[in-house]
Amino acid sequence: MSMAVASPTGAGAGDDPLLAALPTRREAAGDFTPRSTLPYDAQAEQLLRCRVGGSFMGLRPIERVEREVAGLWSCLGLRAGHAVLDLGCGPGLYGSRLGARGARVTGIDLAAAAVEHARAEAEAHGWPCRYLRGSYLELDAVERFDAAFLNHGMLGHLEPAEQDVLLRGLRRALRPNGRLALEVDVAPPGLAAKPPSETRQRRALAASPWSDRPHRWLERKLLFPAERQRVVHHVIAHHDGSIREHWVRLELLVPAELEQRLREHGLQPVQWLDPSLTAPPSADAPTRWVVARAQG
Repeated sequence: MSMAVASPTGAGAGDDPLLAALPTRREAAGDFTPRSTLPYDAQAEQLLRCRVGGSFMGLRPIERVEREVAGLWSCLGLRAGHAVLDLGCGPGLYGSRLGARGARVTGIDLAAAAVEHARAEAEAHGWPCRYLRGSYLELDAVERFDAAFLNHGMLGHLEPAEQDVLLRGLRRALRPNGRLALEVDVAPPGLAAKPPSETRQRRALAASPWSDRPHRWLERKLLFPAERQRVVHHVIAHHDGSIREHWVRLELLVPAELEQRLREHGLQPVQWLDPSLTAPPSADAPTRWVVARAQG
């Protein structure tokens, strides 16, 4: 069961019992510090117990994954034998499908359970994939790749200085003319003139990636135009009264500014694509892909 409601930021914690039960009221962007409190390892273990078709609850449907893999193969100019770097690979939904097409994939993720799952699946099918536990902010500059990609808007989850570290590392990791695809969340036109806003969705679940016990899950999405940031705030309450919260605060990127930063790091923007990776994005598309080429 779920219910979506809209409420303005600042409406107060008292209008929702789950928010009222939290020890700290969080209404401003700065209240959500550090930038992310998501428990990657623990959540990955529970996520893998929540299969939905060929994917997992909370991740993209497998039909969408298949379409995006086909789009990545095309826009990255991939061929069998090409070396591809899958950043934040998770359980290998994208990397393993690229491996099945003949790419030699290296996936990196912080969550041990996700990496172990991806590794076992690739080994069982004989796909040319290797999966490593680690941070993509610490790329090994020795190995070179023909292409790399980072999806789910993860660039915006990083602090600006971390974004620069990642882009420098990617330029070192890519061969000259190697291609990079980044899926990013962008600031919509006229964002600065908009007021802060919030939407909420409540669910009652027997299990989810957040817990293997029956629980209520409140998901808040807060928009802070002045800071050009969005927060996704999760509150999970069990029937025994225990309650916990996690969040991620991300930057909404400006395409022209991102293009400039890519150039500064030796990555020349080539094209922008819509979420399907098949056509140019509309002017108001909130999510899009940018494809860049490593300069020699």
